[in-house]
Amino acid sequence: MKYVDGFDYWGTDWSSYRKIIIDEIVAFLKKNNLKFIEKRNKQSGCLWVVGGKELEKTLELLETKGIKFSFTVGGGKATDYNPGWFYKK
Repeated sequence: MKYVDGFDYWGTDWSSYRKIIIDEIVAFLKKNNLKFIEKRNKQSGCLWVVGGKELEKTLELLETKGIKFSFTVGGGKATDYNPGWFYKK
């Protein structure tokens, strides 16, 4: 089980864990003034961050917590096909 900001998720049901992780990601994105688009629902979709490779170092900070965003030059429908980073879990 991963630890995020020292919180022990052992015994936490997955839906609660997922909500806490997403709340942490959103707080991080807001703190860093990144434009993001929430396109997830219970079964599909992604959390998108709009921007290019200039965001790589900032988003790498989340990787240390096991949260990996993937980059695509063409983005997706959510980003109007502009460059973007997506997270899907």
